[in-house]
Amino acid sequence: MDYSFNRATLARRLTATDFYNNPSLTDETYRRKFIEEVVITADQDFSNKLSLSSHEVKGKATYSVRDLTHKLILRQCAYNITKKVRPKLKTRSQIIRELRVFLSDGGSYTVYRLDIQTFFETCDAENILKVLTNLGVNQQTIRIISQFLSNFNNNYSHGIPRGVEISSILSEVILHEFDEAIRANEYVFYYSRFVDDIIIVTSSQEEEKPFIRLLKSHLPKGLRFNHNKSRYFKASTVTDYPAVPVEFDYLGYRISITEHYNYISTNGTKPSKKKITTSHTNDFRDVVIDISNKKTKSLIGKLHKAFYSYAKSADFALLSDRINFLATNRDLIHKGKNEKIPTGIYYNYKEISVTNGALSRLDKALKALVLSPNKRLENVTSRKLNRVQTQSLLKISFQHGFSMRVFKKYSPNRLKEITRIW
Repeated sequence: MDYSFNRATLARRLTATDFYNNPSLTDETYRRKFIEEVVITADQDFSNKLSLSSHEVKGKATYSVRDLTHKLILRQCAYNITKKVRPKLKTRSQIIRELRVFLSDGGSYTVYRLDIQTFFETCDAENILKVLTNLGVNQQTIRIISQFLSNFNNNYSHGIPRGVEISSILSEVILHEFDEAIRANEYVFYYSRFVDDIIIVTSSQEEEKPFIRLLKSHLPKGLRFNHNKSRYFKASTVTDYPAVPVEFDYLGYRISITEHYNYISTNGTKPSKKKITTSHTNDFRDVVIDISNKKTKSLIGKLHKAFYSYAKSADFALLSDRINFLATNRDLIHKGKNEKIPTGIYYNYKEISVTNGALSRLDKALKALVLSPNKRLENVTSRKLNRVQTQSLLKISFQHGFSMRVFKKYSPNRLKEITRIW
């Protein structure tokens, strides 16, 4: 496998988006000359020439590399590191499916829901380079990463930047040894991590405080847990009815755990709840998955913003598109992989096990806005929806968009206009 920065390897890092943004790349002579320049740049110290643009996403600074030359070099670095680390990356859906299985067990277990505080901003560059060296990553890749991080730390911010071509793989590298240590712990029977969101399920045989101290001791230099977002709870062996459900949020989902019972008629009249059990090994728990309260409130907030915008502009077509956008699904193009990625109300939350929870709340919130706009909206303008417009909006349903996996298509310009207010 060739991990060097030569013409062949760097040319393979070009994507369809690159050709779209720079049509000259379709000309073979131009493309060959351009790749030659990339090879030369990779052999030199390009850190002083590196330029990043930044924007805010959910209150966090996110960066992008301006120059395609530097993008290709960093993509090759990411490729080289990935082939050495081979990270055990899981999707959100895969993690939630696995959790449902482990949490349904009726035996004792303890769940540790952990979050690393300001993860990207506190990653230590020196430690990253040390791990890359230990993993056997080639020296040119390490040199380029060192130059890049030095430039970023001196001119932009601390840690590693969010959003650039090497952000994801460097976040895996910095926690590689932590992952291995926790998986190897004798008390841990399930461990998973999605960037800086960690979930651990143990046998409950450990003492919690010493175990937390052990977890902290394995964190790389500069990193620490966010105690405001960390949660720990213990589920004892299934007991008699009634039981208090345990609930926590993880990866945008609300996970509720209750002990499983069934209605059994004891006197031929009114049934009473009894625990289903024939032996301890048959005991299990109900695990209900829904959209988290935070995500639900965020979607309701976006509905309010859509109606508020309409109250000022009277652009009903845009209002309708915005609500459909929230309540349906669409394909996005992954710039780096040249592939379509489905996203939307179903694909973002396809592991939910109930449709009468958050989805029902969203439909009720939409109906209330259509039929009874709040005073804030009424005060902006006297414009109101007519009968045809009202009926059109009432046909839109989050539950329907989820259950039927409804797809909508929008042009790039329309998508930009739809999402502008959020």
